[in-house]
Amino acid sequence: MTTLSHAVERFDALRRRVRTGIWLETMGMVLLALAGYALVTYVLDRSLRLEWPFRLVLLAGLIYGAMRIVRRRYLLPTAVSLDDDEMAFAVERRTPGLHQALISSLQFERALVRGDRVVDSKEMMGAVIADVESRLQALPFDVALDQRRIRKFGALAAGLASLFFGWGVVDRSEEHTSELQSHSDLVCRLLLEKK
Repeated sequence: MTTLSHAVERFDALRRRVRTGIWLETMGMVLLALAGYALVTYVLDRSLRLEWPFRLVLLAGLIYGAMRIVRRRYLLPTAVSLDDDEMAFAVERRTPGLHQALISSLQFERALVRGDRVVDSKEMMGAVIADVESRLQALPFDVALDQRRIRKFGALAAGLASLFFGWGVVDRSEEHTSELQSHSDLVCRLLLEKK
C-alpha cells in the first residue's frame, strides 16, 4: 500500500463521477434532439400531414444526429484514459494553491517505489510526498468536476424524460377516450338501427 493510497481512492471516486457526468450530458443532449424531432414532426404533421417517406427521412435524420451526439459526447470522452496523473492535474487546475504538488508527489512516489533513477534528491521527493499526505484530507478533489454543468444536463435529461412520459400518458388517455367514444357511437348506432 502506497503512502498516497487515500488520494488514489479519491481519484477512483472522481473518475466514477466523471463517467456519470459524461453519461448525463450525453443523455440530456440525445433527449433534447428527440424533443426537437418530436416538435418538428408534430408541427409538420399537423400542418402538412406528412407521408411515410418524409417521416422516414426525418427519423433517419434523428438517428444520424443521435449517433453523432453519442459519439461526440460519450464515446470519444470515455475513450480518454483518466489515469491518476490526469486526475491530479484536473484537481490542481482548479486549485492553483497546490502548485503542482499533488501530481509531483504521485510521480515522486512512483519513482521511489520502483527504484527509478531520478535527478531530484530522494529526501526532497520524500518531503513533497509527506507534505501532500499531510494536506490530503483538506484537498478539494470535488472542484475538478464542473458541478454546475453536470446539474444542468441532469436537470435537462430529467425534465425532458418527464415531458416525454407526460406526453405518453396524455396521448394514451386520448386514445382511450377516442376508443370509448367510438364504442359508444357504435352502441348508439346499433340501438338506432334496431328502432
